[in-house]
Amino acid sequence: MTSIRRLTAALVLVPAVLAVVAGPAAADPPPPTGASYCAVGSETMQAVMQRLAGTVRSVSGKTFESWHATGSSTITTSCAPGAFPRPGGSTDGTLALRDSKGLNTGPVPDNAISFARSWRGPVVTGDALQFVPFGVDAVAPAVRSGGLLDRAFPNGLSFAMLQSIYNCTTTTVTVGGETRTIRPYVPGLKSDTRNFFLYALNLHDTVVNTTCVRDTKLSGEPVPENDGTVLTDPAGVVEIVPMSIASIIAQTDHVVTGVEDRRGGSKPMVVAGAAPIVNGAINPAWPVWLQQKVYNAFPRRSVAGAFADSDLVSLFVGVSSMVCTDTATLHRFGFRTASDCGSLSVLGNY
Repeated sequence: MTSIRRLTAALVLVPAVLAVVAGPAAADPPPPTGASYCAVGSETMQAVMQRLAGTVRSVSGKTFESWHATGSSTITTSCAPGAFPRPGGSTDGTLALRDSKGLNTGPVPDNAISFARSWRGPVVTGDALQFVPFGVDAVAPAVRSGGLLDRAFPNGLSFAMLQSIYNCTTTTVTVGGETRTIRPYVPGLKSDTRNFFLYALNLHDTVVNTTCVRDTKLSGEPVPENDGTVLTDPAGVVEIVPMSIASIIAQTDHVVTGVEDRRGGSKPMVVAGAAPIVNGAINPAWPVWLQQKVYNAFPRRSVAGAFADSDLVSLFVGVSSMVCTDTATLHRFGFRTASDCGSLSVLGNY
């Protein structure tokens, strides 16, 4: 067990004051939308995709609707009658898409889902689904602003120290004679951020809840995705959790984006000498191992080949597609432009 000790003669704690008044939170599409296409999947991508759903139109004027990853237990899309369990993230979304298209046997009605938001590329090889790049996100470790962990690392964290915290080698921090236990968190089981962050640190999901790494608070409260309000640093403890930088940016600009501001008193940390956000955007110099390309996944035949749907193609395929050219919306919700936005080079089964 390693202890971090940083001695200072005097420390004046000045908590950062963050906005707490949120704009109107985005919600599921109000039925019926009359949309021709229906999407489910990633929570981190849901706000930007729902905004695009309300603004972009295909070459013949068709639209899509986008359903949140959280909410009621079941949903019914405009694309087919019948309720089915709400997909709770990228993997749930791509598997539900497979159900909908007859590639799996499951509870989703035929053709109820047209595509899935995926905050990752394919995890199983194959050619059933086309993963079409949409943008670039990144993940930052967040701590309580002005808290002991923040003060212990005024110049930020290195990969080695971040890994040491999450593999439970470094378990305490001391500043100015005060020592606290480090409690590293990850979001819940279906979280895209959780899976990516642990993989980036060369850790397996089996560390969660079997070591010092937890997906619940000391009170038993689950750790939600991209929610800085979980960082309260109760007595004797300092907390750290990974968050999507795009989500932090969208929450910061909540009056415009409508994304609920859940930053609380959190602060995304500098990593490897790079600040996570520069001029309101993801820092291009942010460590590549903490950057993640995000996708929309489609049945391959619907966007590629002789039987491709020309309306879906006009919406999502190619750098000149409606979605790829609306970079203003992409950036407003915190994502960076993907140089290969709309390309058809990534295939997988889910």
